Amino acid sequence: MLIYKADLGEQGAKDISKQINKTIENFTGKVTKEDFWGKRRFAYVIKHQSEGFYDIKEFDLEESNTQKLKNKLNLMQEVVRYLITQRQATEVGADASAKTAKTPQPKAKKEV
Repeated sequence: MLIYKADLGEQGAKDISKQINKTIENFTGKVTKEDFWGKRRFAYVIKHQSEGFYDIKEFDLEESNTQKLKNKLNLMQEVVRYLITQRQATEVGADASAKTAKTPQPKAKKEV
């Protein structure tokens, strides 16, 4: 998730969003999903700003390049705040059901 300065305007924020997409691609990443929320009011003042443009991105990027992306985002004055989280790999289909079927269940204790 990224938050851009409100004084950029909507078009300016979308331009910065495209620039960040290109940066991710330059670091051999790929943006898989993007959701531009638009202008929202903050719950509290951040860097003397009370509003900003929210942009949610999902992307694939090697862990070694994540720090490079963070460094680049820290230098961008248009970015008020960002948060990068790592998704957990999920199991799908028959593999998941097969693995849960093989998981041993704890045995009940008998009291005498």
